[in-house]
Amino acid sequence: VSTIPPCLVELEPDGVVSAAGSRVLAGNRIIYDRSISYRQIRPLVEKLLESKIPFMFETQKDSYRLNQFPLFEEGSFYLNDLREFDALGPDIAVSKMAFLTKKLFAQKEMQAQVRRLFELIVYSNGYCEAILSDVSKGLGIRMIMDFLDLPWSNSYAIGDNRHDQTMFS
Repeated sequence: VSTIPPCLVELEPDGVVSAAGSRVLAGNRIIYDRSISYRQIRPLVEKLLESKIPFMFETQKDSYRLNQFPLFEEGSFYLNDLREFDALGPDIAVSKMAFLTKKLFAQKEMQAQVRRLFELIVYSNGYCEAILSDVSKGLGIRMIMDFLDLPWSNSYAIGDNRHDQTMFS
């Protein structure tokens, strides 16, 4: 929910599917939340910082940018180093990441390390998203509609990327 624009939150939806489908809220209740733990993600963050690859990641509450990642500046926090990442605490859980494709793909070993945790969606503008492979926004919408027992005619979807296609279909 951390990267959803306030103007959409003001619509007061009955449910929200965020982080490429890894987090689903119905009303004010989290009905699905899939993420990667601090212990799992820390080695990757350390290598990305060492390799100077710009990236961002989302947690349940916030989004963070590192290594001068130029996108998502509004509403996100900038971390300078691994010490600042560690200061977020061992309870932090990552649901989605994003990279500048050229920098990530220039280092095949780094790309392979990312792919061990995430599925990469590559866009033609030099940007890629790393999402959890067993989630989708389409599944998230279905969860909300079933949980709230709402007819499909009462639903709408707003999205901006390729991972939104399952939600629209």
